Amino acid sequence: MKNRMLAISFAAVLAGTLSASAQSPLGRESDEGGQTSKAALAKVRTTLATGSARDLLRKRVAEVDWDESPLEDVVEWLRDQGEGNVNILFRWNALQNEGIDRDSPVTMSLRGITVGDVMVELVDQLSTAGGVTFHGMDNRLTVSTKADLDRKLYTRVYQVMDILFASPDFGRSAPVVDLDKAARSGKGGGTGQSIFSGSGGSNSDDLEEDETEIEQRIDQLRDIIAASIEPDSWTIDNVGTGRGSIHVFQRRFLIVRNTVEVHEQLAGVFSLRE
Repeated sequence: MKNRMLAISFAAVLAGTLSASAQSPLGRESDEGGQTSKAALAKVRTTLATGSARDLLRKRVAEVDWDESPLEDVVEWLRDQGEGNVNILFRWNALQNEGIDRDSPVTMSLRGITVGDVMVELVDQLSTAGGVTFHGMDNRLTVSTKADLDRKLYTRVYQVMDILFASPDFGRSAPVVDLDKAARSGKGGGTGQSIFSGSGGSNSDDLEEDETEIEQRIDQLRDIIAASIEPDSWTIDNVGTGRGSIHVFQRRFLIVRNTVEVHEQLAGVFSLRE
């Protein structure tokens, strides 16, 4: 039973990881016109943001309605939404490489959305090839090209114990309930003896084996991530030419240092801890 549960759990992790890595960036593949995937992408990027930038991306707005409006008008709208708490940074020099300037037209009509939803729609509209993205950190919301923002690496800690956990197999050491004793005890005729029989303990060899299995599984998970999500971005155990890294801490956490896009894909699989 333990091995079966482990196989199911690990297969689910692998499937989720491969599903995330198949999208570049996360959310590009869509259904029903892309609305579901864009909403998911907005949620992930909002989760990755920190400080007042995250508060801005979470902010709900009744509507936006732009018809061939210059991009500069959208920038001013973002500044107004930030209420002076967030610096809105459009890296125009980098954006010009995508043919984008302050006069680039924006057409958007949305209702009942968040600022994060607007940002996802905006960058999608500005660059259909996925070359433009945004990143929120502390009191800055930065919009630039993917190549520009990928120059900087970020560190996040992911809790992975929940997907590596396998129910222990107590085997012969599991206690056995004596139903006859339990019935007598319930009628006031208890003998003072425990209703449990058997050692009820765990074999130290079994515990040691479980710890070894956990170490093996987390190493396998690390290798799957490196092989499935932007493989060229990693250096693992001094192998690879990328700048990204994954370190295991206390057999419970993965400390990942890589680009925003890699974290976006990982956040679709693991719960993010700040």
